[in-house]
Amino acid sequence: MKFLKVATLAAVTALFLSNAAQAQEKVGIIKAFLVKGNVSLVNNATGATEPLSRGREFNQGYTVVTGSDSTALLLFSNGASINVSPDSKLNVTEFEQAAYDPELGSFLRLKADPSVSKTVTNLEYGEVIGEVRKLSAGSSYTVNTPVASAGIRGTVWVVSFNPTTGRFETTNVTGDVFVTLSSGQVIPVPAEQTYVLVNFNGALESANPAALARARQFLRIVEFFNRNVPSIPPIIVDPNTAVITQDTGEVPSENIPVPSVGNGPTPTTTPTSTDDVE
Repeated sequence: MKFLKVATLAAVTALFLSNAAQAQEKVGIIKAFLVKGNVSLVNNATGATEPLSRGREFNQGYTVVTGSDSTALLLFSNGASINVSPDSKLNVTEFEQAAYDPELGSFLRLKADPSVSKTVTNLEYGEVIGEVRKLSAGSSYTVNTPVASAGIRGTVWVVSFNPTTGRFETTNVTGDVFVTLSSGQVIPVPAEQTYVLVNFNGALESANPAALARARQFLRIVEFFNRNVPSIPPIIVDPNTAVITQDTGEVPSENIPVPSVGNGPTPTTTPTSTDDVE
């Protein structure tokens, strides 16, 4: 009888801890901060497709598809950001985040991951450029492709995959990036280096200057809005899709000038409209 009581207590305790852990897991919020051209948002569960508009908020389980000369700058509620380049398809398969103190402020102004989070995206084709703020212990951020994955911690990075040629590239601009091959081998990518994989043959190379320029220009855009977007209310501790619009930040004013990022050369002047952001 005493053993039964102990076993029952252990089972109840385990159930409580499991429920408590689940209660801390929140669905993270993703906001389309800037959108240019023909960009679609696909619901993975239903297949429903809609044009992605600036200010649209969504969660895990959606795919962003960009057409030619089209881009989307996505902000995540853990402080990370991604620029989806033209002719790209990015699936946000998983994005969970533990609750955190709203006094830390809006995710646009976060300097580090405010709580434990898990981000898993799948780049089916194209290129993404991103910044991951310093992650909390226990957090993870992964960009998968059909041939390899990039694990990222507190860095600026570029990942691309061309399904026609089978060419995979991961560039580490600054920070810590690790490529995981299908064999399970993990390869660290030093700053300003690119890991290139073609037909299962991989090697580290000096980073492509054009890719570095695009990444740094992307970072300037994010920093620009950090400085220029008006005061933004803090994100709520328990994200709720019914109220997130008023809590996750404003869409930037149309008349705020921003630099440009894309596949072309870095401009020498600052455009006068967010429509110039690629």
